[in-house]
Amino acid sequence: MAGNGLTSRCLICRVGQDRRWGDAESRVGDVVLNVRAAVLAGLQIQQAGHLAFVPHLFHFAHYLMPLGYEAWMTIDLRMLRRCDVLLRLPGYSPGADREVELAKTLGMPIYETVEACLADMPVLAGGGVA
Repeated sequence: MAGNGLTSRCLICRVGQDRRWGDAESRVGDVVLNVRAAVLAGLQIQQAGHLAFVPHLFHFAHYLMPLGYEAWMTIDLRMLRRCDVLLRLPGYSPGADREVELAKTLGMPIYETVEACLADMPVLAGGGVA
């Protein structure tokens, strides 16, 4: 059991950062780099034997079936309710800020770095995606 009371069951970590924005001043970001950062963080979580919900992958679904921002946020916030922890990556993101507010309401642990998240999440025996 980890120090925060998390059990050794498979935890679902939601990786949060806006795929569109960079820093708050310019509000300019590279979508590809933001998606890449989120996917890499999710893969690190999976390597420890947990599931990672990375909504940035909806970026590709959006090409096939474009939906409005609020439609994607509705899906995202519904999925967040099924997660155990939230990993809020740095950067300007109104959507991730909404996720943080929901996570607080749910009493969900919120982490700001992959390292901090993994430090509190038990490594599952035989876990990980090779």
